Amino acid sequence: MGTDPVEGAALAQAVLEKLQAKGAKTIATTHYGELKSFALTHKKAVNACVEFSSVTYKPTYRLLMGRPGQSLAFEVALKCGLAEEIVSRAKEFLTTEQIKASDLLNVINKQQQKTKKVLHQTQKKYQQAKALKKLYRDRLAKITAQRDTILKNAWEKAEAITREAKRQAEEAVKELRAKLIVKNNKERELAIQEVRKKLQIKAVSTGRVGALNLTTLPVVAVGQEVYLPRLKQSGFVQNLAEDGMVQVQVGILKINVPPQELCCPENKHRGVKFIAPAGGTQVAALLAEKARHIETRLDLRGLSREEALYQLNQYLDDAVLAGLPRAELIHGKGTGILRQATHEQLKNDIRIKAFRLGELTEGGAGVTIVEF
Repeated sequence: MGTDPVEGAALAQAVLEKLQAKGAKTIATTHYGELKSFALTHKKAVNACVEFSSVTYKPTYRLLMGRPGQSLAFEVALKCGLAEEIVSRAKEFLTTEQIKASDLLNVINKQQQKTKKVLHQTQKKYQQAKALKKLYRDRLAKITAQRDTILKNAWEKAEAITREAKRQAEEAVKELRAKLIVKNNKERELAIQEVRKKLQIKAVSTGRVGALNLTTLPVVAVGQEVYLPRLKQSGFVQNLAEDGMVQVQVGILKINVPPQELCCPENKHRGVKFIAPAGGTQVAALLAEKARHIETRLDLRGLSREEALYQLNQYLDDAVLAGLPRAELIHGKGTGILRQATHEQLKNDIRIKAFRLGELTEGGAGVTIVEF
């Protein structure tokens, strides 16, 4: 008694369904194409095949899950020497449904191979991303630790500086109190001056002009109105010095500035802003007050050495606070005692950028020009 392949495939499907209904796990080997379609459409069934090389036409013995076995009957027949015309004729006997089923299996196999390749690449990239994440996490932890160490060291250094400054200030106060006991005014002033030298700190300007494209002056002439962005004030040119500086009258204040700092008067309406110095409105008011009343020259003639040095220190304080770029110290020629004392004081003053004797037009050896 024979068995029709179609009926055999139908019986095989019925048996598999019954086994599944009873909870049995079944491994079925078959050449029935209908069972391959059954596995594709049944939730509890899955196709599998042993890989077969299309190059060597030999099995690789690799089990491929999810892929239905592909029939290579025609290819193997040709490989074994069967006449090509017989194989071609055999293909003509296939029904349309059989051809479609075979093509569908081929498409499914190729799609699964592509999916597997993409999955492999995705897993590889995932592992790379995971490694990078760990690398950057470790780097972040290292940077955080370094930052904490730097901050800790900075705080410790700042505390040490503060303690040292406090100690020096306390010593200076004690020294000052001890020296103020003397009744002689000159000795008292000298004592104050000596303590001030020890606590002297160089003033640093914190104001700066915003990044604006200001219109500079092509030509500067005496009597011309100009605008000074650094002071946010307008003024008039009083004199053109031989050293290239320009003397400008700003209110009652006369200052010497480089010509490149002078702008056209219309720039004062362009909203030039300055960053206020640290200390708030009280400091700003003090600076404005100094700028209004400070003179650009100090006359020391007729004073004793001690009196001249005391007034010089006071004047340098005010000049720095007012933001003067330079000043003239008139000490006269005479015996040279005041000039020598003035120069010695300027050499040891950290607020002074440079100083020199005046030119003939500035007063010669009787005047010292100071730059801050």
